[in-house]
Amino acid sequence: ILSSLFRKLEIQNLKLESQTKELAEIKDSAISANQAKSAFLANMSHEIRTPLTAIVGFSESLLLSDQSNEDRTAAINTIIRSGNHLMHLINGILDLSKIEANKLEIEHIDMSLLDLLVEIETLVHMQVKLKGLAFKFDYQFPLPKNINSDPVRVRQILINLCNNAIKFTDVGFIRLKVNYDLNDKTVSF
Repeated sequence: ILSSLFRKLEIQNLKLESQTKELAEIKDSAISANQAKSAFLANMSHEIRTPLTAIVGFSESLLLSDQSNEDRTAAINTIIRSGNHLMHLINGILDLSKIEANKLEIEHIDMSLLDLLVEIETLVHMQVKLKGLAFKFDYQFPLPKNINSDPVRVRQILINLCNNAIKFTDVGFIRLKVNYDLNDKTVSF
């Protein structure tokens, strides 16, 4: 009888150890998920700040009376582009559920490289200006006219890269180097 009781106690101890280990793993997983969520929210607030800064800055510039019609049109176009970019970011946040379900599809769309770079410069211009920095591209020619990629994600990556450069640069300029590898047919930033 005693041997049977010890065996049952031993089995119960093994079950308890297993459950304790499982609970510790669940706790670690929950902590990791919470940290990932916090990092995601910090990153997204950083991403959203750029187009909002452009929208506010260029909207304020429209109030200046010394602007030409060309300057006003350029400001309005920047506001529209920034609003569209903000819309894409919000759609990206909504795509989070697709990422979690492993159902996110990366687009492959022909897009103008020059138009993308002009948009990036326009979006970061106000932040660079507010910080007293300069922004310039370092083009390594030849560059293709069009690339095939996911425009939303490429734009997000480049804006994030520029935002980090702005954040960690106190004086001088931000330079975005762009080159094309003819052999691999890849663009590097």
